[in-house]
This record gives sequence, structure tokens and C-alpha cells, in this order.
Amino acid sequence: MLMKHYHLSATMKLCLLAVASSTLLFTSCAQDGFDDETFVGTYSGYPLGNPDPEAITVKASSDKLSQTITWPAVNGAGTYTVTVYMGENYENLVIDKQVVKVNYITIPRIDKTFYRISILVNDNIPEGNTGSTAPTDYDWDTFTINVATIPTGENLNSWFKANPTPVSYMGSDITYTLEAGGQYTLTDSLNFSGYILTIAGADEANRPTITIATADKEDGTSSVGCIATSCALSLKNLKIDCAALPYSSTNAPIAMSKNPDPSIKGKVGTQTTYYNITDGGIYISNCDIDNVNGMLFFDNSITYCIETFTLENSRVHFTTPAGNKANVAYIYTPGGFIKDLIIRNSTLYNTGEGYLQYVIRYNNSGRLDRAGYVRSNGETLNDLDNITFNNSTFYNIGYGWFANWAAFAGQPDTAFDIQNNIFCEAGFGGSGVARRLCAGRPATSYVWKCIFSNNTYWTKGAAEKEGAPEEDPENPHQYDTSHSALQTDPAFRDPANGDLTPTGSEQVAKKTGDPYWFK
Repeated sequence: MLMKHYHLSATMKLCLLAVASSTLLFTSCAQDGFDDETFVGTYSGYPLGNPDPEAITVKASSDKLSQTITWPAVNGAGTYTVTVYMGENYENLVIDKQVVKVNYITIPRIDKTFYRISILVNDNIPEGNTGSTAPTDYDWDTFTINVATIPTGENLNSWFKANPTPVSYMGSDITYTLEAGGQYTLTDSLNFSGYILTIAGADEANRPTITIATADKEDGTSSVGCIATSCALSLKNLKIDCAALPYSSTNAPIAMSKNPDPSIKGKVGTQTTYYNITDGGIYISNCDIDNVNGMLFFDNSITYCIETFTLENSRVHFTTPAGNKANVAYIYTPGGFIKDLIIRNSTLYNTGEGYLQYVIRYNNSGRLDRAGYVRSNGETLNDLDNITFNNSTFYNIGYGWFANWAAFAGQPDTAFDIQNNIFCEAGFGGSGVARRLCAGRPATSYVWKCIFSNNTYWTKGAAEKEGAPEEDPENPHQYDTSHSALQTDPAFRDPANGDLTPTGSEQVAKKTGDPYWFK
């Protein structure tokens, strides 16, 4: 839970201190997500007041790497001087007396850290308005509420049944901690609908293991282990073993709830049938997810719009059983779509005898305006569909297309950031990785951002021509237009046994792919 407090500090050491607590809401912020405001002309020749500290808000970016602090505009102000500190005693400067013309500022964000912002209203000389003599100080932190530490050896379904999450925590950012090196099982759907929840290992260097399996029920049917939600969900510092979860076109270790919370329908825009998952979406960090026989993630064919799906600093090992599985994807949202998909410093690879058809697949109509978001017109940014793959490795997955998001095709508010990745035998059955990422449309179709750089596309013993196959010889650079694609075999050390350390000279020199393999 984010804790905040604020005060007005004066030179005569007069101080008014108020303390309150609130929830940090994680939302997608494309270029901060705020419109510029100017504050002159409404009146002149007056002393200016301070921003109301009660109305200051803090929002994390969709990838949780930055945060935007917004304060109410002061009538008649022209500029503000902003200073930001961090640390337990606010001893470290983040921003030193920066003058801004708008009523917000974006800074880096670090978990479990205290912050303070000091906002001073400056003189507005053209209007004859005098600034404040003392700044408004506002304090917050990026800690969450740790509800409980679950003892090792527990079946998580049984433990949560005996220890339900208090209703008072609904809407708050809460954490359940698993013991370092602990062993846990999950044999039924564990549904966290209504709670913005994190399951985290206590020690990122000695991560606990959750074994996902099935169990026989008294009525003769079987239950299937799954971590499910219809709210924001974070998984951190975990090992998840899925070997005992059999392949099925509906089984996935992480899924959206079959029974979505009706209160989130149209949460972003009321004229939509989508269930909007905001507040950070699905966030997976520092996890090893092993022996996945089918999908990694499934929306249960329900019209969810997951605002952000982030996979970072993680390895996902698929063991797809023999036979190609049509119309299924490793990340599969046939009911809806993911607005911002971020895969960073991670590996997805398959050592099984079979394949799913796609690596990633969305519903063919999934697009941000249909889920209630305000579209960009290509000139003024309001919001984007973002596809971000950075420094990641994809190996031996998808016998068909790499990606299928038909509604993104050629849209001016779809943005791509595809850099320093290795795609090797990934979506090897059809039409090239970069072409499928771009939904079959040239890079020039995406006017906001379409960045490709230093990627390897290696399929069937040869390099794709800048991410497009030889079947398109007249336009080999129309998708990845960077002319920077590495044209050599990444030469993984022992991919059959899960060692994806590149030994190819180009990949080694540029340190492309998941940095994990270079440790």
C-alpha cells in the first residue's frame, strides 16, 4: 500500500502536517497520459496559493519503471519549481529545482522506496502574480501491505480457504509472501478477483516453488490448478512447476477468471463490453515457469482488456507434447486482448515434441478504442497499443505465425519497440517474425513508433531478410526497416537441454537476447 503524507513548510518553521494513506493505482501512461495545461490569464496581480496536497496523486507507468506525480493546477500560475527526494530520510536527490510549466512530472520508480516531492509556485511576472513563499511537500512510498507469510508445505487452495483475504483489503495493493526455498502446491483454481494482489517469494535468490497439478474430487471429476484473477496480479521471485498440469486447450497456469467482476465492465469507457484490468494488469518478474505443457496465459475466452501484461527477468520453459495444436497460443486471449504487452530480459523456449500454432494471439477485434480508451490521432497522443520486446530470447515456439493481432494492423496508435532480441525457430511456419509483429503491414503504417533494432531472425538454418521471408524479395526491409538485423546463427550452446547461451560472434559482441544467458 502506498503511504502518503504532506505539509506546507515555511521559512519561519511554521508547519502544518497531515498524514493519510491511499492506494497507488497503476495505469498505462503513454507520455504520462496527461494533457498539458497552462495557468495564466484567469486573474492577475494577486498572491498565488499552493497546490492542494489532498488532491496530489501518484500513478505508476504500465511497466512500473516510472511514476507520474500530478498536482492540481494553481489558478494564475505560470511555472512551478519541483524538487524530488528519495530514501528513508529523503536524503537522495532525484530532481533538483526543476522548473516545469505543467502540473505533473514523471520520475523513475523503485519498489519499497520512500519519496518526497516539493512543489513551489513561482512568480508569474507577465500577469503580476506573486508566487508562494513556501513549497508544498508531499510524501509517499512504494511499499505494499504484507497480509501474511504462508508457511512452506501448504496447499495454497486449502490455505486461502482457511484464511480468506479480508474484505477490507479489497482495492488495496496487497502482498502474500512465500517462504524462501519453500514448497507449495496448487490443485484448483485460486481466484483473486477483487484484490490487487502480489504473490512474492521472500528471497529473490532462494525462490519458493509452486507445483501446479490436478486433483480428484469427490464427485468423480478433477480440479485443475491455476492462478486466476479478474483484477491486477503480480507474481515475483517464484518458481512454478507445471509438469503435472496436462495439456489442454483450456489449461494454463495463469489465467483470467471465468467469472469476471461485473463492476469492471466498461471501467475505462462505459460504452464498451470489455472487462478492463487496470492497476498494473498482469506482472510477472524474476520467475522460472517450468514444464508448461500448453499455454502460459489464457483469458478463458472472455472479453477482457488487460491494460498491461509484463514478463521481465523470467524464463518460461514449454514442454509441448507431440502433435501440433491448432488455434492455440502460448499467450492466448481469444476473448479480448492485451493493450500493452511487455517482454523484457526474458526467455520463452520449448523442448517438447509438439508446438502450439501461435506464440501470441488476440481476438481479431481487440483494439484500444473498442475497450474504452481514447485513440491517438497520430498528432496528439492520448493512448497507444504498445508492443515492447527488449533483450529477450524466443526459441522453438509456434509452428504458425509468431503473432496474430489483426485489429492492430496499420493503426496509427499501435506502437512497436522491438530491440536486441533473438528469434530462433519462433513462429517458423509462416511469413516471418517482423512481418507478423507488424500484422502484415509495412512499418510506415505505424506513424507513432515502429522501432526495430539489432534483432536476430534465424529460421530453418538461415536468416530471414530483416524479419521478412524470401517470398517478399522486392520489399525485404518493409517491416524491420532498421537494416540492423543480425544475419548469423545465434548458435545456442545446448538448446535441447535448455542452455540458450548464444555463442554466435555477432550476438555475443552485441549481447543480444536475454541477458540471463551472459551471466
